[in-house]
Amino acid sequence: MRKSGHGTVPPKQSARADVELVKTRLRISSLASDHPLRRLFEPHEDPATAAEARFKIHHLASDLRAIEGVPGASDLVKSMVNDKPAHADYRYELRLAGAVARSPGQRLVRLGGKSAGPDVELISQSGHHCAIACFRANPVTPSLKESGEVNDNLVTDFAVTVGSRPMAAHNSIEIQFDRFPIRPEARQAAMDAFEELWHSGSGQVVRDGVTVSRTRIDPRPDGPWEVRVKLLLPVPEGEKRRIANKIRDKVLTETKAWAGSFTGVPIFAVDETDF
Repeated sequence: MRKSGHGTVPPKQSARADVELVKTRLRISSLASDHPLRRLFEPHEDPATAAEARFKIHHLASDLRAIEGVPGASDLVKSMVNDKPAHADYRYELRLAGAVARSPGQRLVRLGGKSAGPDVELISQSGHHCAIACFRANPVTPSLKESGEVNDNLVTDFAVTVGSRPMAAHNSIEIQFDRFPIRPEARQAAMDAFEELWHSGSGQVVRDGVTVSRTRIDPRPDGPWEVRVKLLLPVPEGEKRRIANKIRDKVLTETKAWAGSFTGVPIFAVDETDF
């Protein structure tokens, strides 16, 4: 339950208030159908996807309330709504600002949005004037995009195997690869290992650097028969170098722009990539 000035707000009433706040403040009805914010309100048949969308809506509402009245808040929200390609970057700034504002004893001073300078300024619990530069490493690299397509095709092939021999038990399948990206021979090894594991009922099968493991999961009440598949791949050295170089460049840029002459405490916040 969420507290209000007049007492405790019932869960359903609080949930409706969150939905209306997000719809109104972010002009959801006027956004393009492929905007990430608009997609949160699409019908979701999959219960897990629907639950994740609800969580994101409530988190958004909490962050929007946390920054209300702070200088620069409206510009940050406007940027998140209008700049679709950079939406995730501004959402990260909003998420960080909300976390800062919700911490007892801290106070937001200003939010940057598209303006020059730090992205979030605050007075900390210790009374220090702090300024944060937010950095979200772009995860959409050609190798990662190609890997995503390979992963989707693999999961589709796994689904065919599962459908050929349904089981009463609910399963969680973990496929661990020893290198990135997934080579054709590794893809075939994963398929062979998966089929052997599924038809034999064994708990683990290893083939040519690919390990396929199975664990039982408890079914959800009144939920459908469920098989979860998780693919695990190592972070490639090239990706590590790419992120390290981008962070180094970003730190130098922020230092020259404002952090080097800032009289308070400059902070660099990094959001990890999908890897």
